[in-house]
Amino acid sequence: MALNSFNTENTSPSPDYANYYEEWKVCRDTNEKLDNILVDLRKYGFSFLTGLTTAGSFLGFASPQQYIQIGVIIVTMVLTVVLYWLDSYYQKLLFGSVLRGRFLEIFKNNRGLTNYISGLYGSGHVGGILHSLYIGFLIALFVLGLFAINFLNTVGTHKMTNMEEIRKQVSR
Repeated sequence: MALNSFNTENTSPSPDYANYYEEWKVCRDTNEKLDNILVDLRKYGFSFLTGLTTAGSFLGFASPQQYIQIGVIIVTMVLTVVLYWLDSYYQKLLFGSVLRGRFLEIFKNNRGLTNYISGLYGSGHVGGILHSLYIGFLIALFVLGLFAINFLNTVGTHKMTNMEEIRKQVSR
């Protein structure tokens, strides 16, 4: 009689490999570490980007030269893309660890924690919301940059008009 590795009465690991339970524990620990990295990355990353965006918007009112403001906005946009890449990288690492944990739970250890947590994540469309957040951040920065450039052009044109009027008055 063959032993069934998916036995509901026995929660011990399969007899063919004694380390499935230990491997599952390592997967759970890895999931927790990667999840903490993602939380910190998003928390500190978005706080930093929000601060740079705020600084970029206030620089336009404090400085006669708008080039600094446009530079801050461009740097913030680049950092947003870098944050998105890092987020995607760690999300994929977490996904791989979760898949291995799900496999071990279903076929070897008769547990369901990772499947339950993964189901909650998938049903909430969190991934799509997160991508929308990054896209919204980039769009907001782009619009802020357009306003800064438009303001720079308006002020520059106004200064040129004043310079021409001064030259006309001096030449009379």
